[in-house]
Amino acid sequence: HAQKFECQDIRNVIQQAPTPDDAFRLSRQYADAVCDEWMDIRVDVMRLVVMKKFEQHDDLKQQLLATKDRFLAECSPCDAFWGIDRDGVGENKLGQILMDVREKLATTQSVLSL
Repeated sequence: HAQKFECQDIRNVIQQAPTPDDAFRLSRQYADAVCDEWMDIRVDVMRLVVMKKFEQHDDLKQQLLATKDRFLAECSPCDAFWGIDRDGVGENKLGQILMDVREKLATTQSVLSL
């Protein structure tokens, strides 16, 4: 959530939040300061953050790779952009990113094992 803001002071406050829910709530408090291009760059930022997460945490990387080629979805009844609802309606951008990251990690792992 901190990536939505250009102001380093706001970023610091959000980054120091004790939980992801707290970070989300703080980002809502500063909604008027979200950078203008956020809606255009949010998918690329999320892709970068997700890739870094799985590169830095081998246990999580192995769990993601263990899903093989299964369809992944963020089940969210209130966010049709990042996820899908119970009926499968939504853009599922986070699920798509997870599947893309999984494919890149699997390819990298295959090349390294040659």
